Amino acid sequence: MIEKPVQNREAADRQYKLGVEYSGLQEGDRQENLLRAIACFQAALEGYDREGCPVEWAATQHHLGDAYRKLSQGDSEGNLMRAIACYKAALTVDTPPVSPQDWAATQVNLGTVYRKLLSGKRQAHLQAAIACYEAALHVYEDGAHTEEWARLQNNLGNIYCDLARGVSEPQVCLEQAVACYEAALRFYSEQEYPEAWAITQHNLGTACSMLPGSERQGNIERAIACFEAALRVHTREAFPMLWAATYHNLGNAYSDLPGGDRRVNLQRAIACYEQSLQVYTPEQAPTDWASTQNNLGNAYRNLPGGDQQGSLEQAVACYRRALQVYTRERFPAEWARTQNNLGSAYSYLLVGEREQNLEQAIACFQAALQVYTFNAYPTDWARAQNNLGIAYAMLTGASPEERQRYLRKAIACFQAALEVRTREATPFDWAATQNNLGNAYRNLPGNDGQERQANLERAISCYEAALRVYDYDTFPIDWAAAQNNLGNAYATLRTGERRTNLERAIICFQLALRVYTREQFPLDWARAQMNLGNTYYNLIGEDEQANLRKAIACYNQALQVYTREQFPLDWARAHYNMGSAYSISQGEDRATNLRKAISCYEQALQVYTRERLPVDWAAAQLNLGNVYSNLPGDDVRANQQRAIACYLNALQVYTHETFPVDWALTQYNRGNAYVTLSNEEGERQENLGRAIACYQAALRVFQSHGMQQHARITAETLKKAQETLQKLKF
Repeated sequence: MIEKPVQNREAADRQYKLGVEYSGLQEGDRQENLLRAIACFQAALEGYDREGCPVEWAATQHHLGDAYRKLSQGDSEGNLMRAIACYKAALTVDTPPVSPQDWAATQVNLGTVYRKLLSGKRQAHLQAAIACYEAALHVYEDGAHTEEWARLQNNLGNIYCDLARGVSEPQVCLEQAVACYEAALRFYSEQEYPEAWAITQHNLGTACSMLPGSERQGNIERAIACFEAALRVHTREAFPMLWAATYHNLGNAYSDLPGGDRRVNLQRAIACYEQSLQVYTPEQAPTDWASTQNNLGNAYRNLPGGDQQGSLEQAVACYRRALQVYTRERFPAEWARTQNNLGSAYSYLLVGEREQNLEQAIACFQAALQVYTFNAYPTDWARAQNNLGIAYAMLTGASPEERQRYLRKAIACFQAALEVRTREATPFDWAATQNNLGNAYRNLPGNDGQERQANLERAISCYEAALRVYDYDTFPIDWAAAQNNLGNAYATLRTGERRTNLERAIICFQLALRVYTREQFPLDWARAQMNLGNTYYNLIGEDEQANLRKAIACYNQALQVYTREQFPLDWARAHYNMGSAYSISQGEDRATNLRKAISCYEQALQVYTRERLPVDWAAAQLNLGNVYSNLPGDDVRANQQRAIACYLNALQVYTHETFPVDWALTQYNRGNAYVTLSNEEGERQENLGRAIACYQAALRVFQSHGMQQHARITAETLKKAQETLQKLKF
């Protein structure tokens, strides 16, 4: 056997010791010290060879791997790959039978490097890291080397959490992570190892908060308990950054908590994020500050009740602040995510010009899609497509034709999202997009009545698809929303048996109201009550009057939530609809019902003004005129004059050019009022002449629009008026 020359070995020993000193040197330029250490270890390896000095050679390879692992200067991924090569070289000498402690330490470091590798096959690297850590655990058995064993369990839990973030079904990985943290906590106690205990509690909270499934509520409640426990050690004074990180994650947990009072949970989340922002500043921790601003924006955006528009404005401000750090050039994925969130806030912001806010939302989603491409980020691409579709579906446009174009764009977006969101891969997202697609089809008028009905049938298919995933027990809120939407589609559907469709709609609304209680979901409850009232209003037949009474009861229920101060538009709509129900209610006292109808329409007109809502104002004026025209009593002349005044108001908006059919209907009703006036003393011929002019104007529109039944009735009424006028003249 040929031995190394003594002087070469002595030189290698000196280089090795010098490398160890440089590796541990904290003073001066840390990266420069690591580069010097690497040079020393490489020089030492020229004197050590595997055959002649296996122990020294392996130790040098291990330390060289450590230096490369810590070196961030230059090609960081290349440095990590060099570290892996060094550790693997060391493991050819340090085997479990020969030197189990060194072998285990090298396995741990090798696993750490695999975990840090971001390029290439990320999931495969994490699996390799897990294999290294689990191999080391065979040496660090429970009961021996316990502190190292606990630390390794904690780190192994971290890797399982990383692995869970990259798989479609993370449940198994997260359960493994929880088991690792629980194992570590069997050794770590708050009294003996407070820092390690608090970090492990924090990590356990993170894993529990990520766990999906039916135990979601319990898992997040456990996460909250873990974060609150960690905060007993991670105080702002002793550990300001860990204190801020724990409050940030505690805010995330409250944001994700499915049960309990949603508003209270989100208010707690907001308070947690605001605590974090006392430490996270754009100067000292810009990325943490931006992440917290983004999550704070999410909490404000989702906050129910109270000043919702004010909350959305707060959300917009938070996202704008986050984008000061998250630029497309430096943080493209975070920039795209924040753009997507900002678009969602603008989608529901009513402050200012509604159409401009929606156009801003569309611009945000389109910006996000510059980064979120189908190939690079399929899940995020699908989410942005879904959100873009929602924004397009909300745009009203300047004309019915433009509205139809926007809805068709929305449908295209939802259908694109469904290329990724399949029932097999992502059932919940698939159901949500099916529900949105159903809404777009339900609102799409089509080019004719037949296409309109086909769109409603497509909407029903979409809602029924969503309900194959949304069930009452697992997804009660989404199930109720889909039931409500399905009810609206059936209520509008004209194909098939109309009464059957309306009865199906009533069942859907009643099912939705099993979840939408006034206490927990007051707005959804009120909306479902309105929809149920509208359906009862349209349900004709032998029990029509009973159904009208049910409709009125539903509208009164809705008005318990829809106050004029908080929800003026909904309050006005409920009064308008109730006025319509009273106007056709027969009952024992017809006059009383009509006076109630008048009161309801007059209430609605406090909100429906010509300046703000001209079309709604005109519709209310038309219906108010109809009620006055039909009101029995001694003061016929005054009532008909009031009716005519209302019709003339309506005609200020319902012009022949813009609303020809509404204009014609109003002219017809105005003619009826003039005929009734002609039965009173004075100006009989003049009133009949005015009535004839109104009927003739209406008839021309009904004929040109192919409204044959309206044209026939108007023609008959016109003939009678002309005959009566002839008799008066002669």
